[in-house]
Amino acid sequence: MRLFLGERRKQRPVLGLSNAEKLRCAPAHSCGCAGETAGTGVDPRFMKEEQMSKAQQFTRSFEEGLGFEYVMFYNKVERRMVCLFQSGLHLQGVPGYVHGGAIATIIDVTTGMCAYAEGVAMTANLNIDYKKLHQASAFGSSTDSLVARFCPEKTDLKDYAIPNASWCPDMLSLYQEFLEKTKSGRWIKLFSFKSNREHIQGLKLPSGLAAASDKQDWRIFTRCIQLEGQGYEYVIFFHPSEKKSVCLFQPGPYLEGAPGFAHGGSLAAMMDETFSKTAYLAGEGLFTLSLNIRFKNLIPVGSLAVLDTQVEKIENQKLYMSCIAQSRDKQTVYAKCSGVFLQLQLEEEPSQ
Repeated sequence: MRLFLGERRKQRPVLGLSNAEKLRCAPAHSCGCAGETAGTGVDPRFMKEEQMSKAQQFTRSFEEGLGFEYVMFYNKVERRMVCLFQSGLHLQGVPGYVHGGAIATIIDVTTGMCAYAEGVAMTANLNIDYKKLHQASAFGSSTDSLVARFCPEKTDLKDYAIPNASWCPDMLSLYQEFLEKTKSGRWIKLFSFKSNREHIQGLKLPSGLAAASDKQDWRIFTRCIQLEGQGYEYVIFFHPSEKKSVCLFQPGPYLEGAPGFAHGGSLAAMMDETFSKTAYLAGEGLFTLSLNIRFKNLIPVGSLAVLDTQVEKIENQKLYMSCIAQSRDKQTVYAKCSGVFLQLQLEEEPSQ
């Protein structure tokens, strides 16, 4: 896999302070990310006490062996960092494979630690090129048939994309607005199960890509934290005719990066997940080929970010997509992202 690591803007070292104090003392970036407010007007010192007491570094919020297992080695002379990374069952994307957002996250963490050795730093830009896994062939499935399979009328599986007590008022009210729009048939609320295996029942990856394993507890990366309100709270609404989606995303305290704010990798993963669901339903896009993210402002833990995603074009068996993550009132832009997805047709499972 060929990876272009994220650009980081160097800050002067702030010595003898806690991480939270270092962040508050850091000068503003040219991208507008000040350490304390990051353009949001929210000081992490005034986050809800119960939220802050449960906060954990995003990549260390998993049980042993299920999430991010990694260790880093830093060469001071060469100013170089090496990270040994082993992914767990709860970092799944396409069945049997690591979620592209998890890869983006560990790259963000590694470059962040390397930059921190030179002074306080925040991610300004993250460019990733993923290796092309498989050459696609012909495509014949309509959007309607893909949506019908992806969102069955009846299912016994748990849908995680429904309101719970942790949702903030903005998340709840905007959810109700979009739910009302689904009555016209133009918008569709997508189910969100704990694994993509449950979304594509009856289908399988093409021969040569299926990952054999006797493990049972596979989980999609963005549904790996089961406690309500602690990790990824989100719901995606899809507009078939316009090939676009809106994702309502509320990060919990287990997704913390800078104290009181969501980790940049968690937003990268959420953008990648929204891209992937939109790409699949719009044109059988299955694998991320590239992500280019420009971070603008930090997202306070427990607040709402709205991800507007659009398929720009489909050509040469690739889907070209764009996404902007912003506040509900569109006054604060958190990040802008472009992505390219490879079309890949799933195969029917053989009948038993």
